[in-house]
Amino acid sequence: MGGALAVALLGLVVAISASGPLRWLGTAMALATVPPLGRTAAQWPWWQARRDRLPLVLLLALMVLLLGPLLAGEPPASRDHGIHYFQIRLLVEELLPSGRLWGWSPSLNHGYPYGESYPVLGYLWMAAAHLLSFGAIPLRTSYAWGLAALWMLSAGVAWWLAASITRELRERGWASVDDPSRDAVEAEGARETTGDREREATGDREAGPRPVDVAGWAGLVAAVLWLVDPGASRQGGWNYLMFHGVWPQLLAATLWAGSLGLTWRALARPSPRRIALAALVLGASLWAHPFGLLTAVASAFGLSLVVLLLPAARGWPGPWRSLALVHLGAACLGAAWLATFFGSAESMARAPVPWAPLAELSAGVLQGTLFAGHWLWVGPLVVVGAAALIRRGGARGLVVLGLVAILLVLASEEVISRLRLDLLLSGFKNLQFPRYAIPLRPLWFVLAGVGAGRVIAWARARRPSPAAVAWDADAWLRRGVIAGLLAPLLATLAPDAGRLLARPVGAIDTLRSAGLAGAEAELLAALRREAAALAPERPLTVAVMREGMGGGTYPIFSVADAGGHLVLDSHVPTVNFKHRLRRRPRAYASLGVTHVIHDRPVPSDEEALAAALQRVGSYGPYTLERFEPPLGQPRRVAELSRGGGEVEVIVDEPERLELELREVGPRSVLVLGRAPHGRWELTLDGEPLEVEPRTVDDHGLGVMTVRVPHAGRVVASYLSSERERRAVWLSAITLGLALVALGFGARPIATRAPSPALRRIVWSVAALAGVAVLVVGMRRQASKLEQTWSAMAVDHLGDDEDEPRVTLVSDLVVDDALRLEREPEAVCSGLLGKNVLEGCSEAAHRPGTSFLYRDPYLYRCLRLSLPPHGWATLRMPVLPEPDTVVVGSVIRHVREGSGKRVRWGVGQEGRGPLRSDRHDFVLERDAKGRTDELRFRNDGDAIEQICVSAAVLRRPAG
Repeated sequence: MGGALAVALLGLVVAISASGPLRWLGTAMALATVPPLGRTAAQWPWWQARRDRLPLVLLLALMVLLLGPLLAGEPPASRDHGIHYFQIRLLVEELLPSGRLWGWSPSLNHGYPYGESYPVLGYLWMAAAHLLSFGAIPLRTSYAWGLAALWMLSAGVAWWLAASITRELRERGWASVDDPSRDAVEAEGARETTGDREREATGDREAGPRPVDVAGWAGLVAAVLWLVDPGASRQGGWNYLMFHGVWPQLLAATLWAGSLGLTWRALARPSPRRIALAALVLGASLWAHPFGLLTAVASAFGLSLVVLLLPAARGWPGPWRSLALVHLGAACLGAAWLATFFGSAESMARAPVPWAPLAELSAGVLQGTLFAGHWLWVGPLVVVGAAALIRRGGARGLVVLGLVAILLVLASEEVISRLRLDLLLSGFKNLQFPRYAIPLRPLWFVLAGVGAGRVIAWARARRPSPAAVAWDADAWLRRGVIAGLLAPLLATLAPDAGRLLARPVGAIDTLRSAGLAGAEAELLAALRREAAALAPERPLTVAVMREGMGGGTYPIFSVADAGGHLVLDSHVPTVNFKHRLRRRPRAYASLGVTHVIHDRPVPSDEEALAAALQRVGSYGPYTLERFEPPLGQPRRVAELSRGGGEVEVIVDEPERLELELREVGPRSVLVLGRAPHGRWELTLDGEPLEVEPRTVDDHGLGVMTVRVPHAGRVVASYLSSERERRAVWLSAITLGLALVALGFGARPIATRAPSPALRRIVWSVAALAGVAVLVVGMRRQASKLEQTWSAMAVDHLGDDEDEPRVTLVSDLVVDDALRLEREPEAVCSGLLGKNVLEGCSEAAHRPGTSFLYRDPYLYRCLRLSLPPHGWATLRMPVLPEPDTVVVGSVIRHVREGSGKRVRWGVGQEGRGPLRSDRHDFVLERDAKGRTDELRFRNDGDAIEQICVSAAVLRRPAG
């Protein structure tokens, strides 16, 4: 053994210091000797007592390796991190000092509803270290630590769920096969009371050598997969959550996943503390991101189904009471923000993104391609884990497995095309697969961890009793041959191990790592000098140019730390406010812009803007310039246009503006320098005024305008509704009760078995309530469907928007009344070109139901594929009634390329290329009730997909 140790040390030295074949030789020496030495050392009592800690040690080491810059207090500065940091600064320095968590802020563009489209829990999380230290810890350091803690918490939740499910599977699930009468919930509580580890240790001592902690390794696999997930745009992972900075969705998904385990603990052994803790964590997920509402509803449904499977839980109250208390408490905790969110919904800008059919998602599950960027063995492990859960029936595992299935259904195209949930709640039109991908990922990795645990347990069960390490010549010969074969592979991979975790994994783009820390510090110092030189009535307001620029956003950190107001043109991430800024000199002047930052030359078509800039200096790739309004106009607070007059500003606060108007003309219009929002209420001497949004300053700004008939006092107030104020009190009271409940011990709540009569009554009421909900839902769907087509009738049949008279006879796609002819029938044919058409499937191109978006509604449509140089004809049904007409739309379903080679027409009339626009049509009936056909022709060399929506509408008589 001493000689083997010497050879191993020599091999390691050679492998590290040498190169080429010598490194291969050293690696072979190490490979041949280290494994038997390790097996010998593993038998030592010291290691046997501590080996269960190895998974945790490995996880902590990986966390430190990947999150090192964050732990050192350096925040990432890529993409959305800058605007997140700016909003955290607003929360700390503007909102909290005024006693608010959300409301109107004038510090971005021409004002916006802070914290109403996205909640503020994440910002409080990131600012926690700064706030708790009373400012001693810099806000940037607090941001970095908060992000590191969030990633660690996410990995920890994945570990906990995978380990607990694996341990549950090891104990044969809810009810033991040997004792089927044992109640699953009581068994779960008993397991938690006695302690899994203590009992396992006792059993292992009786049986012999203690086995590997399979649950720990299953948890490690789940956590590691979470930590090394590259992800993709809109799908999470390092790509979306770290580089793009969409970490609020990560916080919501982590809290929701954690609430699953906590809720099951509350069901297993209910106590005030457990119920309150589960409700707090689930409610916190609602305060982290709007999508937390979707996952909370999904988990309530999924947990109800699993509880329904428990023999003893089919009674009442049992676990149903705990389940209701957890979700009711979470709903009450989130009521304040949810009421605010829905009250501000009309101001949000959001359009649907591409969906995926359920068949495509299901195929991705089996092929391991559901998510982008995964290691190839993740998919098989997920399938193994799912199969183990289906076969063994663990309670927690069934919850996870069921929620994966539920979320996949909710994320699929069938939610709109078949279930038509958008007709129940319009918000479903924005909830495509990418919206669900982030909360799906931790459950996905938990299944993979369970699969890994199952594989380990299977291998250990079939492994013979450990034999003594062989030191004979034959054993060394076998090890030497194997080591010699593997040595070149490992010796060349080890120095380039970074290939295994390439970007974006581990890529935390800090200013220091990019060599820009010094330049950014100089920019911040310059901004502070410029701010000190400005007059008090002209605060520092910096426009960071985005459109036509390089895409970097880190100067926003500098603007935030300099205490400046921020102006951003184009789309502002994390804000989601529909009133955006178009870059115009007059708009900049109206906003009081004092400085401009850009990293590329001002575009040549913006000469007026370039003429108004005076260079201050360059700092790395960015240039700071002063902005002088071309006409010297001041920042717009309020002004009178057309009729003339005089405006005196009495009060100018974020949520209140008081003006005194004098010498007002008969046609005067008051223009306010604030963005429109439904919460603004304006009065003139106490009488309400009607707000009219208008675009001003060369179409650069959308502002509020009102007609003022006479002089007087104008008051603009940003108000919340009575319902929202009550919701705040409800959330505050619920939070207080939950915190009090945490002080109670884990003593279980006493329960009594209900009488058979009461049980029948409860289940009868529940069944009747379910039927009532189903009937009301179907009626709402029918009413909403007619409303969507009424919007088409307004545009094309001259119907009255306020009092529609056109009625819906039939949605031809919903009723499957369209008839399609296509030539050729085969879409995936390689005979007409040299393209192999990899990934093409006739099943995927089979005609089916999809949908198209026509603001603000979704319409079911028939999706059809046109092969290269193919054509299709779509026939409408015969219209027996003379006052009916067919109305619909055509759109390219997959918008790749220009669409110029796709031609379409109505009957013999050609309508030109389809392109990427939506095309509406109206088909009148002839004397026999027939209408013209829709014709499509693909003159290109690529497969084209189009979608056609159509409905029969009845015109009013006369």
